[in-house]
Amino acid sequence: SIIDVTDPSTPLEVAFISGPEAFYIWREIKTHLHYAYVTQDGVSNDPNAGMQIIDLSQLPATATLMNTYKTNLPNGTAHNIYIDNGFAYLAGTQTGSSVVILNLSNPIAPVEVGRWGSTYWHDVIVKNDTLYGSAGSSVRIDIVDGKNKPNLKLISQAPYPGGYTHNAWMTDDNNYLAQTDESHDRPLNFWEVSDHANPELVATYTAGPGSIAHNALIRGNYA
Repeated sequence: SIIDVTDPSTPLEVAFISGPEAFYIWREIKTHLHYAYVTQDGVSNDPNAGMQIIDLSQLPATATLMNTYKTNLPNGTAHNIYIDNGFAYLAGTQTGSSVVILNLSNPIAPVEVGRWGSTYWHDVIVKNDTLYGSAGSSVRIDIVDGKNKPNLKLISQAPYPGGYTHNAWMTDDNNYLAQTDESHDRPLNFWEVSDHANPELVATYTAGPGSIAHNALIRGNYA
């Protein structure tokens, strides 16, 4: 659903793009040029499942579904997407790989150019061809050199006790990383990652007993 919030007091839905239905459905959306890329998780055997590619160039009048990418994605599933420098990085797929990389040179017809790892990644963020993967029940952050897309190389791993590594987000200077857990009573962790080979846990934040920091984003000086 795309909402025009030009007038905050009267938000207006300008487009609705149908997708697959399931008992549990998760969407993740990132943009590249004038396209939105929508991944889905929790879909099983739905012919409409896959990464939806939506043309936003006609906004605020409307938006149009241009393609649904499902090549080599079992059930069209990807829990998470991040886009950087013309490449889409898909995590949480059912491929058996940690991450699948797509070239977006043709924005409506992506081409797979690489994949890496065998540990499940729930989330990935990419900065300057460096991947930071949230490794779910493996309870760690994987830092991977992604310059050579067909041949990614592990730089380091940052394990910590307990939890379920759910997501990570970078500060603007790329020196620090905020990491969350999809678990109650786990703190929000801040890692210094200026030295990719030696990530260091430098601070934690807890909102209170029973709290859960499920997802972090950073904008300027605020997380």
